[in-house]
Amino acid sequence: ARPRGVGKIVTLGLQPDTPYFHVLERVRGGELVTSDTVQARSGRLPEFLRRAHMRMTGKPTSGYVLTSMADTGRTGFVVAFDSTGRLAWYREFPGEMPAGETKQQPNGDFTVFLGRTPGWMFLPGWYEQFRPSGEVVRTIMAPPPLYTDNHELLLTFRDTVFEAAHFFSFDGRPYDGFAGDTLA
Repeated sequence: ARPRGVGKIVTLGLQPDTPYFHVLERVRGGELVTSDTVQARSGRLPEFLRRAHMRMTGKPTSGYVLTSMADTGRTGFVVAFDSTGRLAWYREFPGEMPAGETKQQPNGDFTVFLGRTPGWMFLPGWYEQFRPSGEVVRTIMAPPPLYTDNHELLLTFRDTVFEAAHFFSFDGRPYDGFAGDTLA
């Protein structure tokens, strides 16, 4: 458990390899308390993302475009581009599983499918639910011998409490549909 009064503040949308200065202000009972200034420097983007951008056409809109990208055989990424096409945020999923179907769920968390199946091949895959801060909340997958399909995941909540994960799964069954068939 965290000591009382200790918390974590996540800052999103920072430029890569840039110094930032943070000051925390707290108002309690009409009194303003200001922290010391803390300096931090954001890290460099992974090599694969350094030239990533999204070409936008038409009139810019507010908000972000969320999608996935994969540096095949190395790592998968969930990325968000701003209305100018600039990479504004990313979450890396290291390993050999490429990132697929990605979305923001009703509670604000994100989900991504990690796996190689196009939805009908008997290959492993699963969904990761994670917060905008990057921390993984849960892994969601069909129980063996089923395989998790990479098309669509919806999480439902009762108020703010996780209720259920809705997704497709499949299995393999032998089929000898040609035994005894003849061609005319």
